Amino acid sequence: MTNPSKWLLGRILTPRGIRPNSVLDFGAGKSHDTEIWGELVGDARGYDVHPFPGFEHRAQRPEGHYGLVTMNYVLNVLATDRERAEAMKDAASFVDGGGYLWVSTRSRSDISKASKNRGKWRRLGEGCWLTQKSTVQFGMDSEDITSLARSSGLLGFTPVKVQGRPNSATGCALFRRL
Repeated sequence: MTNPSKWLLGRILTPRGIRPNSVLDFGAGKSHDTEIWGELVGDARGYDVHPFPGFEHRAQRPEGHYGLVTMNYVLNVLATDRERAEAMKDAASFVDGGGYLWVSTRSRSDISKASKNRGKWRRLGEGCWLTQKSTVQFGMDSEDITSLARSSGLLGFTPVKVQGRPNSATGCALFRRL
């Protein structure tokens, strides 16, 4: 299980007695979170509009709504605020009433440090970089994620207070659909 999902489960969901009946891993990539969530809650699905080889089955757009939608390390690989807002709204559209949207990204400080240590990164704009592997990296802290939700018009969701974060390299925010 990815560090952000493990942290969410162990530090937020379990201690608060939150047990979602279903989970959608939005932007699942090649992680195995979907399978682990499936073992824990029974109904779990991975979705990725750009699946990795071997994970093509995740390209099929899911139907229905989920008690928890996780979005780990998706927003930080999108180059523009518009793309990030659209992705967040798309993920939120799968959240069931009373359900949760969990968003984690690489933090600003992590991206800043990585860009200096890897001299081959090319600056695309304020805080946005293109790596030597031609992937975009854009750091976001918890406040940035919450601000994006507000500015993108994410209606019917309220931020849930979360103490801490998985590690210093991660920004995160949890939202609940009213």
